Amino acid sequence: FGSSLASASACAYLVDLTERHHLRPYRGLIVGAQGGLIAVGYVLGPAIGGLLTDAFGAQTAYCVVAALTAGCAALYTTLPEVPAAVCAA
Repeated sequence: FGSSLASASACAYLVDLTERHHLRPYRGLIVGAQGGLIAVGYVLGPAIGGLLTDAFGAQTAYCVVAALTAGCAALYTTLPEVPAAVCAA
């Protein structure tokens, strides 16, 4: 359930960002690349998690996931705001 909410909001954010005139021709490429990167994450995430668990134990793997989640949250705070005029259009 949470993944579908995050995916929909991320796609909507990208569509709002690509309303800028110079990005419009690349909208499909940008949204498609986002979907492709998510798919790569679904493939590589469990593999890397399994390797970390085998090498260092489950606690270390969960700590790595927590650190990556905190890093993503920190990076989300640096995303540019979408102007209200773009959202209303």
